[in-house]
Amino acid sequence: MGKVYVAFLVFLTALMSEIVSGDNLLCEDAVYCNSALCSSNNATNMAGTLHPLMGNSSGEQELLNSAKLAMEAVQQFGPVSNPSIGSLHLSFQYLCCYNDTELQHVSEVIHAVKWQPINVTFSRIVCAAGEFVALASPTSQGDLFGVVSAMEEAMAVAGIAVHRYRAAQFAFHVSLFQPPIGAKFPNNTYADMLAAANEALPPGGLNINPIVVDSFIGP
Repeated sequence: MGKVYVAFLVFLTALMSEIVSGDNLLCEDAVYCNSALCSSNNATNMAGTLHPLMGNSSGEQELLNSAKLAMEAVQQFGPVSNPSIGSLHLSFQYLCCYNDTELQHVSEVIHAVKWQPINVTFSRIVCAAGEFVALASPTSQGDLFGVVSAMEEAMAVAGIAVHRYRAAQFAFHVSLFQPPIGAKFPNNTYADMLAAANEALPPGGLNINPIVVDSFIGP
């Protein structure tokens, strides 16, 4: 429990500065796995677990509609790239430095963890590593972290090293698209485009009706 508890404190500290503040997270770094940490025996730099969000509930449909509104608002600045509208998903874990055999063991362990369904809402759009993402609300962040920390603890009990804790990675989110930025768009700023994206959202966030997250797929 010690490492999980410390990781939880680290996560909450980061969360306070990122979410509770009024800052828009102007495209801070979001390194999920560092390939330099992987040994020659770890063929896979990063694998993951996720929950698809394909508009199968009212909350998912609200999220999808909000994502479209945000993208349309940002497209006034220029064409967006790598849109994820057709394949929205919530990533649970970014599993770093495991080979195929190790990943199979990880999968068996984490799928055996029992947890209660989580009601998830997304409060606003922020930027991470050059990508606009829908950020889960503070309450949802805490609930999701509780599930993932239980998975990490189960891995440790099973003798599987956790090479990079979820608490050391970017907050729970849904990737949306990359905004038009760079030399081709010298007048565009992340701040202006984020403001436009968030102003286009309905009052109360990207989804008012919670999305029930009760399963995941992968790795």
